[in-house]
Amino acid sequence: MQFKLRLLVADDHDLVREALIRLFDRHPQFEVVAVAADADEAIDRAAATNPPIALLAHVYDWPVLRTSIAAWISVATCAFAAIVEGLCAGRGVRHFFESVRCPRYSPPLWLWSIIGGLYYLVFGFVIYRLLSKVPPSSLTWGALALTVAMMFGNGLTNLVIFRRRDLRLSRTIGNLYALLDILLLFLVSRLDAVTAWVLVPYLVYRAYAVWWGDALARLNPSSESVRSEFGADHHDQASHGNSPRHSARRQ
Repeated sequence: MQFKLRLLVADDHDLVREALIRLFDRHPQFEVVAVAADADEAIDRAAATNPPIALLAHVYDWPVLRTSIAAWISVATCAFAAIVEGLCAGRGVRHFFESVRCPRYSPPLWLWSIIGGLYYLVFGFVIYRLLSKVPPSSLTWGALALTVAMMFGNGLTNLVIFRRRDLRLSRTIGNLYALLDILLLFLVSRLDAVTAWVLVPYLVYRAYAVWWGDALARLNPSSESVRSEFGADHHDQASHGNSPRHSARRQ
């Protein structure tokens, strides 16, 4: 009697499974003893039939196997974006706030840091949900690309505000970001309701941020004067060896 090699064929596409089965049926030395459509089914069939070889052509279970990977990608993306944002902002953030007139009800610097942490928490959650809970599609990848682009683009805003001291340009960028926020919410709402609801508090904050950026630009109409005053602060710091002692001016 001719020896037959018993096989388990697993793939998440019907056409691929059928093609593999027909291929092995043409060769008498092979015998397909079990067929599975996903990873869980493959494990069950393997336990039941105990074939010596399991041919796992393409059996990843998207919602299950990518959960831990999605978490790592989310954390890594947020960490890298935070580094880029910090590099774009530079070391003069505190001195900048001390050299401009801030709008009324402007948060203190320590609260801005907490807001930044919550921002990355929300966007990290969005990336995680899109990677781990939503079936892959062009809409999913579009929402992911927009999310990541907005995270790294946030560094551009910091570059304009804290390094170039161009408050009018930063206001324009902030208004454009508001449109991207609405687009992101629209895309995500079509993919995952939980993620969409998580974005709602962020959009409320963004509405405040747009008002804050507009008020900041109106209170400091001359970006050149802001740059000059900031430069004078640093010159004074270099001359006297201590930090400038300007107090934040509130409206």
